[in-house]
Amino acid sequence: MLDLKKLQYFLTVAEEGHITKAAKRLNIAQPPLSHQLKVLEQDLGVQLLQKVGRNIQLTEAGRTLRTRGEQIFELVKTVEKELQDVCNGGTGTLSIGSATSWGATFLSEQIAEYNLRYPNIQFRICEDVGHNIVSLLTNGVIELGVILPPFNTELYEAIPMPAEPLMAAMTNKWDDQPSRSDASLTELAKKPLIVHRRSERLLVYYQENKLEPQIVCIHDDVRSMLLLANTGLGVAIVPKTITRSKFGDGLIYKEITKPGSRLTPYIIWMRNRNLSAAARNFVRMITENK
Repeated sequence: MLDLKKLQYFLTVAEEGHITKAAKRLNIAQPPLSHQLKVLEQDLGVQLLQKVGRNIQLTEAGRTLRTRGEQIFELVKTVEKELQDVCNGGTGTLSIGSATSWGATFLSEQIAEYNLRYPNIQFRICEDVGHNIVSLLTNGVIELGVILPPFNTELYEAIPMPAEPLMAAMTNKWDDQPSRSDASLTELAKKPLIVHRRSERLLVYYQENKLEPQIVCIHDDVRSMLLLANTGLGVAIVPKTITRSKFGDGLIYKEITKPGSRLTPYIIWMRNRNLSAAARNFVRMITENK
């Protein structure tokens, strides 16, 4: 069985890259630390560390253990927090994962409002691609995730957040109707498009209407989509809130209204896992604001 104390020793050595520095930080002598690391390797049956000059480097197994070990300690912290916060949602930390670049924009107003209600709650926001957010949620590293559908509704409870209009971001090169502030998906099909990887509804619309859009790029990061649009590569389809970022400076934005197209992110959490009071309060607030 993996010993958490030995794991903490290993993670400290991995972070410091040097046995002596790690021993000093842990306030123990170097020989006992080296011995504990050897015992850990024997327990696991793998080599975790290798000496390169005066420094320590991780083997492939060591890199894997470092990643998982950090997640284990995050999970331990989560468990401790849950135990301390069973009946009181007024203090503690709320861990939320959101999709890279656009997710945090949806959360900003909700976090600000929640902070007014519960000023002693600290937020820990993890940004990553959608499938990694789901993995962090499943592993218990975060309590709530903000992602776009689809997701497994048998595994996750979910509530929709406020829908967000979609915008077409472009340079003058692709703006053939400068007097208009809106655009339709049918019109945009004739232009090179930069779309997000999770744009299933957009593609379904084109398929149902027997249109063949000119998709020049599929991307995971909305910020990078705006940067690409700024080069004149094509028209980026992005949520409205991200248009306020510096990445979109200099672009022309047109709301996609014909047909109406809106993006609806969801807050999700594990069905078989109890939420902390802080997380329950956050979900309740989102529900009240719907």
